[in-house]
Amino acid sequence: LSLLPDSAGVLIWNALTATVLATGLLRACEDPRLAWWAGLIVAVEAITAFQNLQSNPLLAGLMLHAYVDHREGRPRRAALWAALAGFIKIYGIAVAAGFLTKPTRWRAYAWLAIWLLVLTLLPFVASGSWSGGLVLYQAWLTTVGAYTTAVQLSAMGLWQAWTGLALPFRPVQLAALLLTVAPLLRWRRWPEHAFQLLLLASLMSYVVVFNQVAESPVYVIARTGIAVVCVCLPLTRLDAALRAYQASEAVGQHQAAGKAPSPRSPGSLGGGSGGCRP
Repeated sequence: LSLLPDSAGVLIWNALTATVLATGLLRACEDPRLAWWAGLIVAVEAITAFQNLQSNPLLAGLMLHAYVDHREGRPRRAALWAALAGFIKIYGIAVAAGFLTKPTRWRAYAWLAIWLLVLTLLPFVASGSWSGGLVLYQAWLTTVGAYTTAVQLSAMGLWQAWTGLALPFRPVQLAALLLTVAPLLRWRRWPEHAFQLLLLASLMSYVVVFNQVAESPVYVIARTGIAVVCVCLPLTRLDAALRAYQASEAVGQHQAAGKAPSPRSPGSLGGGSGGCRP
């Protein structure tokens, strides 16, 4: 893409990230109607990421593909998507925690180790020498180490903005991580589709909300996981109210942009049979 004119590169890049995200939603929701609603919920955050030429929609889509392929018994492909997500942004590999919930978990983790090794060696192959690969990794480490920014839109950043008190990052992140993975202790529920989907959404939310350098374009990842849960799992009365509000908010934002979708009942946002697997 770097060899193309900027306008062509931007279009191709955004088309790629949008395609991976859209196909991930279609596969995760199974029913195109539900995927449409999930896309509506995600749309505003996705557009923000597209406008900033971010890789976050791509990352969200890869995490969905990893989840679906593991759910459908394809651990090699699931591990590849998880490894690619991890190489785009390190926290993308968090989706691999969901591999524990299926009997093919050890095959998935073996393939994950293989794919990580292959991707790690690619810079050495591309540069044509061991020293060239080391230079690339050193440049990457220097760039990462030099990157500093304010706490921004993380939970810690919002707390600091509201109260004026700064929280230490690592203890908060560790506590939140323990709470996120605590449901895995209920191992008898691992085979349940609802459990797997909620775990996925929790992981996708955790890596954003408790990332101290989270910015607005990153929130497409969290919103994607939440959107799939919203449209796929059965409704309770509270869920129905929250989803109706979410749908009305998304429709209002589209109407404000002059792109109002066709009207549908908020009650059609999932629940009951059809769509995602029960």
